[in-house]
Amino acid sequence: MKLLKNAQEKLSKGEAIDKDMAEQTERTKQELVEFLKSVGLEIVGVTKRNVAPPPPSLQEKITKINKEIAEEIERVINGAGLGDKVEELKSEIARGSSSEKIEKMQEEVKKEILASLDAMAWKEKLENLRVELASTSGKAEDKVGAENGRL
Repeated sequence: MKLLKNAQEKLSKGEAIDKDMAEQTERTKQELVEFLKSVGLEIVGVTKRNVAPPPPSLQEKITKINKEIAEEIERVINGAGLGDKVEELKSEIARGSSSEKIEKMQEEVKKEILASLDAMAWKEKLENLRVELASTSGKAEDKVGAENGRL
């Protein structure tokens, strides 16, 4: 998350990011996509758009929610004792274990995360932020809702 934040800060200032940071950012992005899939969320599309950055007050809210989400994920993983299970799952994947065993482990982790995570509250917060962002730009862009576990 820190890597993505650093890259975002550099890009928002108009600075170029080096090749290593771009590669690390891409790997982090893929890890995030895999994590979201493991908790039942699916990214259905990614678009690049040229829009003005949000006002500072809204940017603060975005930063705050991003921090809350990262803390919540960390809390769920630590609080539910999932750190060991996640590491075990990673090692099974690296060993090339059977897909059936890996899928079973993924389902166990997913169930425990979903049991500990209040997904509806996060969806509501994000939707409120989207509405606020749309109202500041004067038009609703990317009206893709987080419905049925899809972003």
